[in-house]
Amino acid sequence: MAGVDSTRFAAAVAGQAVDRPNYSDPKYWLQRYLSSEYAPFDWYLKWEHMKDAVKPLMPQADAEVLVLGCGTSTLGEQLCAEGVASIMCADRCEPLIDILTEKHQDKPTLLFEAADAERLPKEWTGRFDMVIDKATMDSIACQGDR
Repeated sequence: MAGVDSTRFAAAVAGQAVDRPNYSDPKYWLQRYLSSEYAPFDWYLKWEHMKDAVKPLMPQADAEVLVLGCGTSTLGEQLCAEGVASIMCADRCEPLIDILTEKHQDKPTLLFEAADAERLPKEWTGRFDMVIDKATMDSIACQGDR
């Protein structure tokens, strides 16, 4: 499966100490994106793996979709290619959002916004017909105070 490092699980089962990344730390994500040169990456499933399950849930052809914690996933691009009317990809890593905005400037229905998933803009309330979160909750759950 994309993104899963099974050696971490084997080490944990064997009772060895496991160095876990702090996924809730914005510095971790910035370093990860910089070191990978912002290469596309899907942690769990790619669009082709979830398409059959998600497409029937799309409310209508002119749906507005929010991809929360988009990271470098190609999900927004795939939704755009499927003809979704409006896609907002949000992530709290501003340098990433700047890169993605520039990269996709030729796609007027694919927008990018720097936003913290725990403090989304008030004007977004009720705006989206569908919200897709592929891994954001896992990152939030990694915070020590949760």
